[in-house]
Amino acid sequence: MNSKRLFIAINLPEKTRQRIETSLLDEITQKGLKKVSTENLHITVKFLGYLPSEFIPTLKEKLGIVRESPSFEIELNGIGSFNQRVLWLGIKKGTTQLLEISKKINNALSLKEERFHAHITLARNKFLKRKEFNALMEKLKEKNFSAKIMAESIDLMESKLGEKGPKYSLLEKIPLKRL
Repeated sequence: MNSKRLFIAINLPEKTRQRIETSLLDEITQKGLKKVSTENLHITVKFLGYLPSEFIPTLKEKLGIVRESPSFEIELNGIGSFNQRVLWLGIKKGTTQLLEISKKINNALSLKEERFHAHITLARNKFLKRKEFNALMEKLKEKNFSAKIMAESIDLMESKLGEKGPKYSLLEKIPLKRL
C-alpha cells in the first residue's frame, strides 16, 4: 500500500518568505540548529502524518468544509520556542480564525482535538546548548520582525523526506470565501 506524508498549511507569499530569510534565517548561523529552508516556510494548520494514497481524493473532498470560512489577515510577530527544541516565528493576529479552521478540519476528518499553537518553524535544535539558544532567541526578538499576509486558501501538502531535508509539494489548494 502506497502512502504519503501529509499536512495542511497556509503557504506564505514569496515576498514574505524572503523577508523572513533576510531578517531572521540569515541570523541563525549556530552549529547545532537546522534551519528551515526558505521555500518550506509555512503555517502548519494540521499535521496528518502518513496516509494511504487512495484516501487523498476523500481527504480533498472532506477538506472542502473550509471553503465556507472567510479569508482573513494574519500578522506574523514574536519569536519563541517549544522547549528549546523548535525555534519559531509567532502569529499575533489571525490565531482565532486558524483555531476555528483547525477545529473544522478535526471534525471533518474525525480527528481528536490537539493543543494548537499557530507558528512558523524557523529552526530545529539538534544540540545547541541552552545559553546559546536563549542568546539567539533574544537577538531575533530584538529584530522585532512583523509582517501581514492574507490567508486566502488552505493547502493540502505532501512532505517527502530526503537527505537534504523535506521537499514539499502542493496537492490541493482550497480557497477560503472572499470577503
